[in-house]
Amino acid sequence: MMSSRPRFLLSPLRPLAGGVVLGLSLLTLSGCSSEAAPSKPPRPVLVMTVGSGQAAQDPSRTVAGVVVARYASELGFQVPGRIGARLVEVGQSVRKGQPLLRLDSSDYTLALTAARAEAEQATADSSRFAALVAEGAVSQADNDRVQARARAVRAQLELAANRVRYATLSAPYDGVITAVHAEAGQVVGEGMPVVSVARPGEIEIAADIPEALVADVASLPAQAEVWGAGGAPFAVRLREVAPTASQPLRTYPARFSLSGLTADARQRLHLGMTAQLRFAAVPSKTMPGERVVLPASALSKAAQDAFVWVLPAGKDRLQQQPVQVLSHGNDTVTVSGLADGARVVIAGVQKLDGGMRVRAVERSGAGLDLVARAR
Repeated sequence: MMSSRPRFLLSPLRPLAGGVVLGLSLLTLSGCSSEAAPSKPPRPVLVMTVGSGQAAQDPSRTVAGVVVARYASELGFQVPGRIGARLVEVGQSVRKGQPLLRLDSSDYTLALTAARAEAEQATADSSRFAALVAEGAVSQADNDRVQARARAVRAQLELAANRVRYATLSAPYDGVITAVHAEAGQVVGEGMPVVSVARPGEIEIAADIPEALVADVASLPAQAEVWGAGGAPFAVRLREVAPTASQPLRTYPARFSLSGLTADARQRLHLGMTAQLRFAAVPSKTMPGERVVLPASALSKAAQDAFVWVLPAGKDRLQQQPVQVLSHGNDTVTVSGLADGARVVIAGVQKLDGGMRVRAVERSGAGLDLVARAR
């Protein structure tokens, strides 16, 4: 009897304790849910600006680029073989004539030794027949054949010596190693690029120009902002532009010279730096309803309706813009229903929705893997 009373007295406390625990759990969960979830950074999307107006708020056009050397070479061996030694590293400065890579030249050395022995024998035969023909012991025709063979053997000897020399790849000028495409032990063919050398003295900016801008790029004033270099924008001048568009972005590779570059500014510029070219506005406009050619990757469909994703100026949220498909090409589509200055997403559209925050990356391909970034 004495042992049953405590259990009877304590039993009403059990529901109370359970309620307290449940209340504390709810308070803990409510406190956790009240904390704001960390916001995700805007996702980069590759865009193409329709027309050339690019909205009234921004009277200019920008194109991504990269700082490159004006003079650069892809070097390869003049003979095939297996690489025996790699003598340089990426980023290393080299002098003219400095060895960069060497082939295993044992086979070429053996061929040179054999050619020398044959050349000695041919020279001896040539001298002997010259004396014999003077004595009338052999005919002039036999002597001519021996002399011709001696000349051919001497040419073969020179060729064998050249092959031994070609087994060492040397720098054609003072420069910087920008890439090495082969390693020791790798078998390479004749002329296969194995190392890239850039002459750092004169630099420029490489960029891919969109179709809507290429017709006017030569006449438009332009400036370049080089990220990482600091300071004021650099004045640039178009030096060359490709006559045909590259695939698949349908852009025109171009090179821009840096004008009035001071010694201090030159010290701040390094190969591979990212640049942004800014051009003055192009006067022509694209009116709503006009035909617009887009990459086929920009088009999406919901049920029977076609649309594209557009990013309004000053916004970080995408919107669906219905379009009318007029025709299809191999990798392009012609549509109508886009206003001048509309920024259309042209890559990775299957993974987008209107709720995600994004930032625009203007279509270009000069040294930047923008398609990969847009995925």
